[in-house]
Amino acid sequence: MSIKGKVALVTGASSGIGEGTARALAANGVKVGLAARRIDRLRRIAEEIRAAGGEAMAIQLDVTQPEQNAAAVKP
Repeated sequence: MSIKGKVALVTGASSGIGEGTARALAANGVKVGLAARRIDRLRRIAEEIRAAGGEAMAIQLDVTQPEQNAAAVKP
């Protein structure tokens, strides 16, 4: 089963396991939404993913706030 072309939202993507997961998904052709509170770090990571040929966007998100969760997944 190929994941190329799929879309994923990765929370905690500004560092650690979340960042690593986002980078790995993007390297395998997944369009990645990077979500976390630290938007500056997310923007840098998204830029690096795009520079490597992937697709990524940064989304400032605090998962403890229900309204932010709903807004993060709206089309």
